[in-house]
Amino acid sequence: MILTSQQKETLFQYRDKAYICSILCQQSSDWYNMLKTITNVPLIISSTSLSILNSLNINNYDMKIPNIIINATFALTLSLINNFKISEKQSNFRSHNIKYIKLTHYIEDKITNELIIVQKMILER
Repeated sequence: MILTSQQKETLFQYRDKAYICSILCQQSSDWYNMLKTITNVPLIISSTSLSILNSLNINNYDMKIPNIIINATFALTLSLINNFKISEKQSNFRSHNIKYIKLTHYIEDKITNELIIVQKMILER
């Protein structure tokens, strides 16, 4: 099936739009991945410091306030991560990126196959 010039132009536009969407999804995925990494640092620091402080031979009364502060920081960070669903957004953008790349390649294959068919028809004449 030979495509009309309007159909070819539409395919070129869809290819360009799919490519741009794949780039935007990749950048969004990278952004959420960076946020996920940044939010995991306080979790690591607070849990490590809490375990170090609890292992010291310090009076229970002296450890009460630091334990409360560190546990509150830990809980706040976990609730923010869960509330904003950073990991879920990062994986969604990553999967959309892959789908847009596949769509871009599919459209490019269709355009390339159309050009090959037209060239064969010209050679047969």
